[in-house]
Amino acid sequence: MPSNSPPAQSDTLDSLLQEWADARGRTVVCVNTTPRAGLSERHVVRTWSRLIPSGIPDAVDLIVNSTGGDAHSAFQIVELIRRRMKDQKSALTGVVPFRAASAATLMCLGCDELMLDDLARLGPLDAQIYEEAKGGAYKRVSALNPQEAIKQLNESAIASMMATKNALVNDGVLAGEAYEIAKDLVIGLFSTMYGQVSPERLAEYSRILAIGREYATCLLRRHSKLSVADQDIVVDKLVRGYPSHGYYIDHLEAKDMKLKVIDIPSDMRLLATRLLAQLFVAPSDVTVVLHTRGKSRRQAKPSTGRGKVVRKPTRRRRAAPKAALVAARTSQPTNGKGK
Repeated sequence: MPSNSPPAQSDTLDSLLQEWADARGRTVVCVNTTPRAGLSERHVVRTWSRLIPSGIPDAVDLIVNSTGGDAHSAFQIVELIRRRMKDQKSALTGVVPFRAASAATLMCLGCDELMLDDLARLGPLDAQIYEEAKGGAYKRVSALNPQEAIKQLNESAIASMMATKNALVNDGVLAGEAYEIAKDLVIGLFSTMYGQVSPERLAEYSRILAIGREYATCLLRRHSKLSVADQDIVVDKLVRGYPSHGYYIDHLEAKDMKLKVIDIPSDMRLLATRLLAQLFVAPSDVTVVLHTRGKSRRQAKPSTGRGKVVRKPTRRRRAAPKAALVAARTSQPTNGKGK
């Protein structure tokens, strides 16, 4: 059982992860990133090097604390964990103490269930791109911006044309003539604004958006029990359904999308709080911890570190007494010369 004592000064991330693994009876894979060091290929390599080469023997808790990063790396990490699990029927639970936003949300989509704490949040999957602003500075914008601009222009142009046409008809202008006048007026008003939209940028940003969409679809198709129709709804909602990349998707919103969400057990909430405090100060890294539940020192075999089992030395036979040796020698037959 996890400790219910207040956070101790001796708490470390490794010790708390070990406590979590033992309390849950599961292997723990913790992916923690900082805002300045998001998910990258480095975390993929770290995950690959720290997982058990022979496979993970039991279920896994994937603890994620990340604002996101590279979508390719997020996909690779969760699939790598899946491949290393010996029993493919074992559960992969995504645990989010605080945040798993953007590309980190992709990792959660590859889990069988999500364990979300009270402060936990997921995030939309609209990719973020750095654009050069005035003065040489860079700002981060959503890849949805060009598409949303076209959508808003289309809606405004149609609304303006219909309003102009209806006004002319009400003034006694024939419908056909009113339509032509309204069309020419709208073209004149909106052509300049349409001209500011770059087709190349629109195509490039559409391709970038497709990366997150395709990865999300692939993970749900492989690992989710939702229907295909519900999977498509989840993907479309995450890619296009929110007004801001920082939108707060809590456990209720996740449940509304029909994702399987469970609460952190009440007897582990304090441990989750202590763990979160360490995640905030820990460096960007991947940690793998095995549970020790049900294991004893008698079951564990000592190892030399080279894959060989150390065997206990066998007892030597006691040397025979000298008197017995002398008697044995004198009782042996001679070569006949002594008779």
